[in-house]
Amino acid sequence: MALGAVDAVQKRAAAGEGIGDLVIVGVDGTREAIATIDAGGTRFRSTVVQESGRVAEVAVSTLLKLRAHEPVEVKTFIPTTIYPFGNASSAISGPGAAK
Repeated sequence: MALGAVDAVQKRAAAGEGIGDLVIVGVDGTREAIATIDAGGTRFRSTVVQESGRVAEVAVSTLLKLRAHEPVEVKTFIPTTIYPFGNASSAISGPGAAK
């Protein structure tokens, strides 16, 4: 969705419409999103990157516990990373991230 917002903002800017200090932040963290951030030239500055492998591990583990009638956490926090504009090595750990 953030990439769609980037396209819409670029069209408005190309049409001469003011976009002010608009900044776009996404939550998908896809390769295409990161590549767009790295390329610069847009208002796309950051995205949340989720570890899909870890999400799958937690989901399967939770389902197996439920199947075995074992207690499970009501809320599960899975580590995320905030990918900032510019340097991938400066990524910031988000809530629930391993330290």
